[in-house]
Amino acid sequence: MVFLLKAFALISTVVVGRSNTTWLRASSRLAACETSVVKEFSKFALVTKNNAVIKGNADKPVAVGGELSTVEDWNQVTVAGTSYVGSLHATNNKITFAEGLAADGFPFDWEEVEALASKIAPSTNVHVIEQQADQVFDNFDFLDASDEHSKSNRNDGQTLVVFTGTEDVRISPVWGRCFGPSIIAPFARVLASDWCSVEGYIIAESYDANGIGQNLRGEGYGQELLCDREKTIAPTASPAPSVAPVSAPTPSPTASPTGCDLSFDDALVAHVPLSRADIAGCDVVGGTPVADRLGVTPGALYFGGSGYVECPEHMALDGNSSRSYCAWARAGVSNRFWNGLLRTGAEGECTLFDLRYRPELGRLRLDGSRGSGSTSACKSIFRSVSVPDPYDWHFFCVTYDGADVVVYVDGALFARSEGVALDTSTQNPLLIGRRWTGSISDVTIFSGNLAEKHVAQLYAGVCEVPAAPSLRPTAVPAAAPTPSPTVPPSTRGPTSTSEPTPSPPAKKNPVAAYGALKVEGSKIVSVKTGEPAQLRGMSLFWSNDGWGGEKFYDRGVVETLATEFERANLVRAAMGTDPEHSGSYYYSPASNRAKVETVVEAAIEFGMYVVIDWHSHDAQARTAAAADFFRDMAQKYGGFPNVIFEVYNEPDPQGDQGDDWPSIKAYAIEVIAAIRAYSSNLVVVGTPNWSQEVGAAAGSPIDDPNVAYAFHFYAAAHKEGLRSAIAEHATTIPLFCTEWGSVWYTGDGDVDEESTLEWIAWMDSHSISWANWALNDKNEGASFLKPGVSTTTGPWDTSDLTPSGLLVRSLLS
Repeated sequence: MVFLLKAFALISTVVVGRSNTTWLRASSRLAACETSVVKEFSKFALVTKNNAVIKGNADKPVAVGGELSTVEDWNQVTVAGTSYVGSLHATNNKITFAEGLAADGFPFDWEEVEALASKIAPSTNVHVIEQQADQVFDNFDFLDASDEHSKSNRNDGQTLVVFTGTEDVRISPVWGRCFGPSIIAPFARVLASDWCSVEGYIIAESYDANGIGQNLRGEGYGQELLCDREKTIAPTASPAPSVAPVSAPTPSPTASPTGCDLSFDDALVAHVPLSRADIAGCDVVGGTPVADRLGVTPGALYFGGSGYVECPEHMALDGNSSRSYCAWARAGVSNRFWNGLLRTGAEGECTLFDLRYRPELGRLRLDGSRGSGSTSACKSIFRSVSVPDPYDWHFFCVTYDGADVVVYVDGALFARSEGVALDTSTQNPLLIGRRWTGSISDVTIFSGNLAEKHVAQLYAGVCEVPAAPSLRPTAVPAAAPTPSPTVPPSTRGPTSTSEPTPSPPAKKNPVAAYGALKVEGSKIVSVKTGEPAQLRGMSLFWSNDGWGGEKFYDRGVVETLATEFERANLVRAAMGTDPEHSGSYYYSPASNRAKVETVVEAAIEFGMYVVIDWHSHDAQARTAAAADFFRDMAQKYGGFPNVIFEVYNEPDPQGDQGDDWPSIKAYAIEVIAAIRAYSSNLVVVGTPNWSQEVGAAAGSPIDDPNVAYAFHFYAAAHKEGLRSAIAEHATTIPLFCTEWGSVWYTGDGDVDEESTLEWIAWMDSHSISWANWALNDKNEGASFLKPGVSTTTGPWDTSDLTPSGLLVRSLLS
């Protein structure tokens, strides 16, 4: 989600988007920030942990931890003062440093910056924004309305906006007006689009001036900041969080409660030990037994992002009654993905609790269903709960008393959200480890709201939790079951530090077999095996709103492809982008992007490869929009070997932009550069004349080591003539058939099975990957499914399939 800040007239009242989360703040707990970081900010115009792209002068120095660059065809840029830059782009002759570069290192400890941002409290001129999904700041009143360049009319550093979320922050002024306040966003990227001057300083994870040009004036907020002493800070080396509970002191790392006064007989609904791959009463999918936090093997289950445990509905509880969920868990490397720890409810539903974690940021997130009936909505309850030592074992608890939701980490109260009316009228199963990468051991579910002291007792191990018999939807038996091991206070937390080596999953996982894909000569090969990797699968129909194919952008569809079609290892998300087509990304960017992300995340979950397709016929007309989109996709998903970027579907020879290879190539180079800032994954580029003239690309290929070139065919219209023309270049450049149909090139008509099989045999002989058009139920010959198919997500019977669908199914089975 990109958050857009548009400039309109400055008025005295600032509207700030806030959730109803309270961070245990009271006026007596606020104090001046006790850090020297604050004083240093105002010395700079721009500070980034990672890369920065500037396209305007800077009136103060910059401190860039990564690469600083401008663009090839941009004007000379001058930076005042003595700056620090981690590295310079090849176009560094475009940047002049008035007083040179500092010889010493980056002047900020970024953990200290993150800690400060997490603790800054709102005041008269300081606004703290905890970014929420579906929230757009399109009338932000921080810019003045004057076109004068007098700093007295420019807000002059009197306002500071602090962003504590990870979503992009976009500065987008109108009419040339300039952005006045300073920004602190250490977990996010800041983008400045269109022309403007930025009056304040910008402190961000990264910065990209992707508009016409932005001068950085650096008249930053330099007044005293108030900090919340009890607010969670960024990760530290402490084994316990520094947040003090409201009603009792935080348990110290070495002290434990004197005894257990928690009664399990009435409160305990279930205890799921997760010490083996078969758990009575629950279904285990793909988990691997590994050591728990004490080194006991088997004591936990390791999930590689696709396994999970599903337990009966009674464990998720019902209605709006109080309840508590607790689990021991240790995260692994998640590739910038939110790991799912505990969830009540089916995938895609608005669920009671959805507790997720991003260890590389050390941040915990809780979503839930709020309201009831027609007013019910999925909303974030917490988004910015910071967890210390993010890759260690931690004890997570979420409690709900019918009104307030409280999150505990390692026995200490971290955050509370008050007045939450959860819509839990429908019973749902409990999902443990859905999309989790890492290990999970004991999970306990209580029918009441655990008191803080009882959470601390569970964390310390002084309470012996009854074992598995309580998985039944009945009360705990009177006879005491064999207790689970007590965790001695001196051994809290992980004692085993070795990473598990999970066994191969039971279901097919093409990505696990091939790994990342790379180009070698004229072949696309597996990085793991070094052998040619041929992908086969389906392309979805246009994603456009209202076109009918969007209903298949569903996790269940991807699951069916992965589990019901033995040879299928690829799905293509064809995102319509052109203004000529209603409902496209041009008109509905959030909706179309959400559909693509659903497919991408499902492909990652089920071990499938996925093509993110910019489904355009004149992409050169919107190069900047494509670059922005693929930059975001690469940043979010570029670390996953599953993801392939198709930056241009089919250049139209009759379109406004034409289809000459030089213009296609220039477009592709710019978009690929945006991708390469975050990912080295395979990129596919369309070729002239509806992606049929691959010879143009062969004569002047793109200078990138991991690019393939698309060709498309429709078997009833394109036969030996086109195939021979393409075959001339199959041994000189890497080819990828990202779209083919068994019918006429209009997408309709009868199936030409003979021609289709000739094409398939030829592609197989050259190990060329392919995606069939289209997994849809439109009333046309190319559709895989008949109109009005009984199930959108499958599995599908042969009676559900069109003649084309029956042929394609035989090729994928």
